[in-house]
Amino acid sequence: MYAALLLLCWPARGYAQTVEGVIIVGGNTAWVAVNPVTNKIYAANTNPTGSVSVIDGVTNTTTTVTTGTEPYAIALNPVTNKIYVSDYAGNAVIAIDGVTNATTTVAVGGHPEYLAVNPDRRLSASNRARHPRSRPALATPSFTPTRLQASAAASRPTEDM
Repeated sequence: MYAALLLLCWPARGYAQTVEGVIIVGGNTAWVAVNPVTNKIYAANTNPTGSVSVIDGVTNTTTTVTTGTEPYAIALNPVTNKIYVSDYAGNAVIAIDGVTNATTTVAVGGHPEYLAVNPDRRLSASNRARHPRSRPALATPSFTPTRLQASAAASRPTEDM
């Protein structure tokens, strides 16, 4: 009982967060990714721009990279400094070079939605128009698409992602 009273009377610490500024990016931004190595922030701008805003975390300046008709999700690999954007309406995944902002587009078909990069530098993208457990797996060093199909009985894919 004394412990409960002690906890009720213990002063609550409040950690205030302060807004330091507002950075305007393109329209309808829903996905954001941060590269902790380069201190850059990437925001997918779906409508009306079809672009990714690149924000320098030190200077808060922005650069815009055109990515396709409907950029949706973002994933990045901080080791290779590559940023990947799913172009939902364009049925593609766009790779952005984090140094030059140059883009490479690979058609994957069927409305790619969510992206994930794992430590062995492979990119996986969910594909809405196919079986819900199928997804293209993209080998990021050469950015060559291959298709993987998970077993319907498996609780998770058997292939390494």
